[in-house]
Amino acid sequence: MCPSVSAEKTIVSPAGASAARDATVARVAPTTSTAVAASPVVVLTLVSPPLLQKWVHSHEEDTPAESVYRPANYAFPRSRGRQALTFKADGTFTETGPGPADAPVEKGGSWESTDANRIALSPEGIKQKRHLEIVSVTPDRLIFKRATGNDDS
Repeated sequence: MCPSVSAEKTIVSPAGASAARDATVARVAPTTSTAVAASPVVVLTLVSPPLLQKWVHSHEEDTPAESVYRPANYAFPRSRGRQALTFKADGTFTETGPGPADAPVEKGGSWESTDANRIALSPEGIKQKRHLEIVSVTPDRLIFKRATGNDDS
């Protein structure tokens, strides 16, 4: 028997080559299994593999409503310092951006899927999470909805 879990947690699992072409997010209801020692196993939200890579901000493609990111191997035009986000399957991320004297500065933290099209970033040393709404994700393009001044997330 698998009783429900009241709190939801997220894990990320690459699902193979066919899922790499599928930009959807699968939702699985949280359950526990008592067959494993003292700590329960939780089955949760799975995020498709296209998100799990290094994404670089392609500000030339931004619109007033959306921010566009491309894979790190994309042929970008020359630009002075670009922001990048790397999402890993273990639930960690790194954020890179220009620092003093334009030298890249890297910060880390954890991330999780909060629903079908939103992720929450928890940078190390910062208590407040940063929520990002994904408009679309394919292997070669990631689009976030731009935050508005009155967004409560």
